[in-house]
Amino acid sequence: MKLAIYVMHVPGTRETELAKLLARVPSAIVKRDPDRLGAWSTAKRCWEAGIASGADWIAVLNDDADPCPDFAEVAAKALRALDDSLVRFNPVCFYTAHPRAREAYPSDAVSGGWYTTHDDLVGVGCALPRAAAIDFLRWVDENPKVGDFSDDGRLNLWAIARGRRVFTTVPSLVDHQLPDESMVSTKEDHARRAVVPPETDMAVADWRTEDIHLGRARSGNQWEMLHRLETVEPVHIERAYEVYRHGKPVSEKPHVFIAMPAYVTPEAAVRASVQRIVEDLQAHGIGATYYESGGDSLVTRGRHGLVHEMLCTTATHLLQWDADIECLDPTAVRKMVETKHDVVGGAYPWRDGSGRVVANPLPETMRDRMIDVDPATKCLRVSEVGTGFLLTSRKMLVDLCAKHPETMYQADIEPYVGAPMWALFDAHLEMRENGRRRYASEDWRFCQLAREAGYGVFVYYPPVFRHWGKTAHQGHIVKAWGLSGQPETAPG
Repeated sequence: MKLAIYVMHVPGTRETELAKLLARVPSAIVKRDPDRLGAWSTAKRCWEAGIASGADWIAVLNDDADPCPDFAEVAAKALRALDDSLVRFNPVCFYTAHPRAREAYPSDAVSGGWYTTHDDLVGVGCALPRAAAIDFLRWVDENPKVGDFSDDGRLNLWAIARGRRVFTTVPSLVDHQLPDESMVSTKEDHARRAVVPPETDMAVADWRTEDIHLGRARSGNQWEMLHRLETVEPVHIERAYEVYRHGKPVSEKPHVFIAMPAYVTPEAAVRASVQRIVEDLQAHGIGATYYESGGDSLVTRGRHGLVHEMLCTTATHLLQWDADIECLDPTAVRKMVETKHDVVGGAYPWRDGSGRVVANPLPETMRDRMIDVDPATKCLRVSEVGTGFLLTSRKMLVDLCAKHPETMYQADIEPYVGAPMWALFDAHLEMRENGRRRYASEDWRFCQLAREAGYGVFVYYPPVFRHWGKTAHQGHIVKAWGLSGQPETAPG
C-alpha cells in the first residue's frame, strides 16, 4: 500500500510548527499558498497531487498538526488494518474528537481501534482512498453551493451526500500545536480525548479491524451544511438525527410516539382514553411512547417541537393528540397504523356543540353526497383533517423535510435552543384554484403540503370522539356531513 502525505501551508506563518511537523514526517510534501488563495485552494492541490501520484491513500495535514512519532508508518499500519471493502470510498480522520471516543478505545495502551461518525471529520489530519478523492473533487465541482465552506466542511458535506461514514482512529494520531488558533481546543479536549501519550510507540501497536459507530458528534452548523447540498434526500435527514438517537436505527416494528401538547391539564377522561389505547397497542406488539409537552403559547411552534421530539426517537409514527380530545375506541390508533396510510386522522367534533367535525371533504364527496369508504381499512380520503388526532408516518415527515428545506430553522427558545425545527405545521396564505387566497391553519397547510407531495390524506372512519370544553361535545363525520353510504358500524 502506498500512502502519500501532503501538508497545507501559507508561507510566512507557522514556520516553526511546520518545521516540527516535517521533523516527525520527513516524507510529507508541502503545498504552499504564496498568493493567499485560501485553505480550499491549497487542500485541492494536495488532493490533486495525491491522485496524480497514483497513491492508494492520500493524507492531508494542516501545517500546525502535531503528528505522533513515526506518523507515516503508524498511519499506514492503521489504514492497512481496515477492511478494503469498508473504506474504499470512506474518509479517514486521524484526530479523535468525539466525546464518546473512549468507548472505542481498547484497554491495551499499545493497541488502536476505530470509531465511525457521519460528519465529524476534523481537517487537522485526514485521508482518502484514491477513488474517494477523485469522487470528492468531482462532487465539489458539481455542487457550487458548498463553495463558502472550509476544506474539512466540504469533506463532511460530501460524506453526508454520499452516505459515507467517517472512520476515525482511536487514539488520535495527530494533535494541534496551536490550540488557541484551532476550532477544537487541545486544552479542553485532553481531558476527554484518547490522545497518543508521547512515550507510546504506536509503530508496534496492533489495530483492531472492527469499528464502533458513534453516530453524530455535533449539530449546530451541520444542519446549515446539510441544506447547502444541491439535493437533500430523506436519508440525509435521518442520518443527521442519529446524534439524538445515539446512533440507534429507526425501529423495524411499528412504534407510535404519542405527543400531547398540554398547555392546560388534560381531562381525566382524555388521560384514561390514552391509557386504553397504549395498552391496546402494546398488547398487539406495537411500541408506544407517551410524551406530554408543556404546550406553547404559539401553537405552530409547539407543533414543530413535537415533530422534533419524535424524530429524536426511533419511533415509526407520530400521533399528535390534543389534551382536550377523548377517543372512545381503544383500538383506533392500532387500526390507523394497520391501514399503512402515511397521513390518517380522526374526525373529532368542534367544541361549539354544532356537531361539525374538524375535517374537510373532497369536492366530489359533497357533489355526489356519498362517502367512499375503503371496506378493508375503514378509511375515506379527505382534503384536510385536524392535528388534534393525527397519525403521520416518520417516512412521510422526513420526506417532507427533505422536499422543503426552506422550512428548517434553528430554535432560539428553551428547551430547544440550537435544535433543528421544521415548520411543516405553519399557517399560510394559499392560492386556490379559483384564484382566491385562503388563510390556511397549520393543519390545513400541512395536509396541503402532503397532497402536493403525492400523499393521500385520510380519516379513519369508525371511532367516536368527544371534544372537551366546559362539557364534552360528541360527534361523528357521517352525521356532521349529512351524507349516506356509511358502514353499519358507524354511529347514528
